[in-house]
Amino acid sequence: MNPEFPKKLLLIGLDAPIVKSIKRCMSEGFMPNLARLVENGVWCENCLVPYPTITPPNWTTIVTGAWPGTHGITSFNNPYPDGRLHESYEALYSGDCKAEYIWEVAGRLGWRSIILNYPSTWPPRGKNIIQIYGGGLAPNEWRITPEGELMKGGYRVLLSFDQLFTDSDEYPQASKVVFKPADDWKNLDEEATYCEITFGQVYNLKPVKPVTYYVLRHSPSDISICREKDLSTAICRLKKGEWSPKLSEKFYVEGYGYVSGFFKFRFLPDEATGFRFSWDLHFERVEEGAREEFKLYLTPIGAYLDGIPEHLREEMEKNLKSLPIPGCVTYHRVRMGWFSGDHYVQMASMSTEWLTEAGCFLMDKYSDWRLFIMHEHTPDHMYHLFMNLLEPQVNKDDVLRNYWIDVERRLYNKLDEMIGRLVEKAGEETLVVITSDHGALPTETAFHEKYRILEINHILEAAGFIQYKEENGQKVVDWSRTKAFCQRTMHVYINLKGRQPYGIVSPSEYESVRDEVMYALLDYVDPLSGKRPVYMVIKKEDARPLGLYGDKVGDLIPVLRPEASGEHGRHFPTAEWGVGSMKGLLVLSGPGIKKGVTLERTVWLTDIVPTVCYLLHIPVPRNVEGGIIYQALENPDLQLNEIAHYRRLYERAQSALDSLRSLSHEY
Repeated sequence: MNPEFPKKLLLIGLDAPIVKSIKRCMSEGFMPNLARLVENGVWCENCLVPYPTITPPNWTTIVTGAWPGTHGITSFNNPYPDGRLHESYEALYSGDCKAEYIWEVAGRLGWRSIILNYPSTWPPRGKNIIQIYGGGLAPNEWRITPEGELMKGGYRVLLSFDQLFTDSDEYPQASKVVFKPADDWKNLDEEATYCEITFGQVYNLKPVKPVTYYVLRHSPSDISICREKDLSTAICRLKKGEWSPKLSEKFYVEGYGYVSGFFKFRFLPDEATGFRFSWDLHFERVEEGAREEFKLYLTPIGAYLDGIPEHLREEMEKNLKSLPIPGCVTYHRVRMGWFSGDHYVQMASMSTEWLTEAGCFLMDKYSDWRLFIMHEHTPDHMYHLFMNLLEPQVNKDDVLRNYWIDVERRLYNKLDEMIGRLVEKAGEETLVVITSDHGALPTETAFHEKYRILEINHILEAAGFIQYKEENGQKVVDWSRTKAFCQRTMHVYINLKGRQPYGIVSPSEYESVRDEVMYALLDYVDPLSGKRPVYMVIKKEDARPLGLYGDKVGDLIPVLRPEASGEHGRHFPTAEWGVGSMKGLLVLSGPGIKKGVTLERTVWLTDIVPTVCYLLHIPVPRNVEGGIIYQALENPDLQLNEIAHYRRLYERAQSALDSLRSLSHEY
């Protein structure tokens, strides 16, 4: 192969990074590996993502080169075929993707692909692939079943969510413990107290038989964790603030038998001077020594089971030192006041470390790999947690804001470490693509004092298009009087007769009702801010320029102002406000890519696959709709030059052959 072309692709996807923050962290020296790639590659200043600016459709676009209307995933959730509006399902099922993945093309060529934690790709599709997870957003997290069946009621994990054991009543969803004198303990020659802790049954994918340990408290700052009421069975001894080593236990899982689960404990310290979420979802400053209580944290329990090819499970279990745990869980716990931002950084870093270690292991084991494609979700989690605290227009407490800016900086630093290790492992003949599905935005104070996210259905209710009734003591939608409903982030549907199972709007009224709903959305004035939060409403037939079309698109598509609601989803791809931006991240580096160039032209996520295929000399997926980013290439005409070169060689050979035939007098 021409040395000007790469032999392999390493694509690392970060979910929801803010390009402004990335640039700041590079300039401050916290992302040296990414800065090196930019220095030796191309930074795409105006990378735009599809609308809605949300996870499943945009990650699918990245690896198909197709718009959501073509690949068929049009929001975080997809609608049921029967037209029901009261429920939908999370779009993590690969069968919903009607476009071809780039690794399916590679498989036809006999190339090996490694797919690591890439959402909306389960069950695996394609030949000659090694796929780890894809039915959720993080290791050991599932939003469809491992068998590929749709799930209801939120995501689940293998084997269990995390737990907090405490003697306090202050922490939501914590497990309350009571200490008793350790009078009946064996091999104990001191006065101490103990409590029982039972774990392994929190948000399980499959029913798990719980396990009981015993915590012996030698003093308020010194504990031993034991399998029995016998100090000789201690598995670790911890001072406040310390982590246990990586631990394992056998858990009985229904349908599987006994399974090895991996986890750690941390004896949480008294809150040092700093900040944390109070239980009512506001931040409070915590003074040193303010909390004298017992708090023992148990990480999520991970297993090498579903989501990992069976022939790899034992080897990965043996060789990977980090924990295969979902990082998604922990940011919810910060909101509950369980622990500080510092502990959150450590937890999120564990998930990043496992993905890094797994990636390096797979590259070593399958040295013939040609495509390595992965996704890491930490930025999205952290911005859902503390985006507003980074924005000076919202959070005017400089000390508090700087605390969370430091948390952001540390998490990006860990992601940069991951990038550096994977790039080094991939080698110099590799095309490196660092990209994202969307960015994140803060919400202006005026919009979130009453509710954190401004719901489209609040507006429709205020305008009389949604009616409610009381049923079994709960407020539920009265579909017999509801004319319009927003489903799946930003798809507004008319409750149409013949299409919806409980439709009330006749086809003859469809256009007039749709216009009424559109004007109601545009005219709505938010009572808190005095602003109109909806600044654009697009009819379904006019949404094709956004890449939205087909039977999974609402009748109306509203777009909100950048500062109006939540971190992402209903904001335009170009939206910017304060420290936030919805633009995508795109860095290209490696053979065939220019060096040290900032590209100002608009690029779309649909352009990644055709550019990669052009450089790798492979066919594009059959549904690709993007174009090659020629301005990023060192020699945009290189393939044409090669074709011209070989055409000249062919013509010379043909001329020589014709001459020989003439001399032989054989015609």
